[in-house]
Amino acid sequence: MNIGERIKMLRKRLELTQLEFCTRIGLKRNSISLVEANKRNISNQAIHSICREFNVNENWLKFGEGEMFLPKAEDSLVEYLNSKGTSKKIQAFILAYLSLPPDYKEAVDRYIESVYEEMQGINETEKPYINLTRPEGLSDKEWETIVKMRTEEAMKKTEK
Repeated sequence: MNIGERIKMLRKRLELTQLEFCTRIGLKRNSISLVEANKRNISNQAIHSICREFNVNENWLKFGEGEMFLPKAEDSLVEYLNSKGTSKKIQAFILAYLSLPPDYKEAVDRYIESVYEEMQGINETEKPYINLTRPEGLSDKEWETIVKMRTEEAMKKTEK
């Protein structure tokens, strides 16, 4: 399979007409038609435009090696978050945050910074969470009781 055939395969996979495909990469429709029919070579600039616009693996496009598409950054991020044991809700929040328009991100950033600054003003003993080390020999029930009691105490201190 040659590069023209791979471009046609890519375009069909993306469900784009020749005109739609060319519009996205800045070429004229007849140019891609000739490339797909192997009647014309494609420039390196056009190859780079295709790869950038459609997240295509350049080795696949030029030589037929590897996968058609490069992994998306979002996939790598989700993989990383999974490796850190991040919950699906937190992952969804992070991905949603990253897709926000800049002015919305700025608003979320300001809110998070204000919460962080507020938390910095609370003494370690007053924080509404407790970092405890479980003593050996306690049953699950005894440990749950201690954690619940200390958490309630910490919450009461922050309400004052």
